[in-house]
Order: sequence, then structure tokens, then C-alpha cells
Amino acid sequence: MAVVVDDGSLTQSPAPDTAEIENLVAAAIGLDPARGDTIQVSAAAFPAPDATAADAQAAPEQTSSIMDLIPNVAGALVLLLVGLALFLQTRGGKHEVQVATWSPEALPGGDRDDLALDDMATDVLALVDRQPEEIATLLRSWLADNREPVRN
Repeated sequence: MAVVVDDGSLTQSPAPDTAEIENLVAAAIGLDPARGDTIQVSAAAFPAPDATAADAQAAPEQTSSIMDLIPNVAGALVLLLVGLALFLQTRGGKHEVQVATWSPEALPGGDRDDLALDDMATDVLALVDRQPEEIATLLRSWLADNREPVRN
């Protein structure tokens, strides 16, 4: 890792402590001398900032026309259209899910204890309401055909 800092000779700014910079950089990059990592900090004379360049940056030209804004406006319109398309696409994908009702009479041997079966059905439906993703995963695993194909 190499670091070059201003020595302050041309800019009249205070010169930083190279040992402190070396310690900071070593901590930032996770220096490992066993791996062969090294740091070299050097001080060089940076040029003094030009007063006219600083003034030019501080006061940009006011001669921009409306034609200069066309690319920005076009980009904003494209982003707006893409956002609107994504919004409409997500709203169009919502479908109402209908849940089949369960009745104990549909079971073979309808003389079972209806109260116990109703309680069990209520518990199962409550579980589905609380954890729909987990129940869907469980059902997918039950319905998956994991048997090996029969070879003739």
C-alpha cells in the first residue's frame, strides 16, 4: 500500500505525521506482515490551489439554456414510466384466494365426534393463518414424489 501526503511546502498547510498515517492505514487494510503486506507513506509537495480556478468553481456560468436540461428531463420521464409500469404490474398480479370449507360429514363414517373434528379444523386453519409460508413448504414436501422410478 502506498500513500502520498502533502508536505505543506507549497500550500503552507501543516504536514501530517507519516507514522500516524501509517498506523491508520495499517488498521484500515488489516495489515499482515506475515503475508508480505507493507505500507509506504511519502510526503511530497502538492501544488498550491490556483485562486482563479477556485473562483471559477465557486461561480458557475449562468448562461445555461433550456436545451441543456433536455437530457435530464428525458431521463426523469423514463424513470417515471418504468416506475409506473412496475407499480401497475405488481397491482395486476393480486388474485383472491378462495379457501375450501371443510365439513366432518364429508369424511367416511360421519358418526365421528363432530365437536373434536371442528376444534381440530379450527386449530389447523388458525395455524395456516399464522404461518402460511411454513404450511405451504410442508405441503409441498408431502406432495413431492421422492420415489425412485420403477425400472423394467
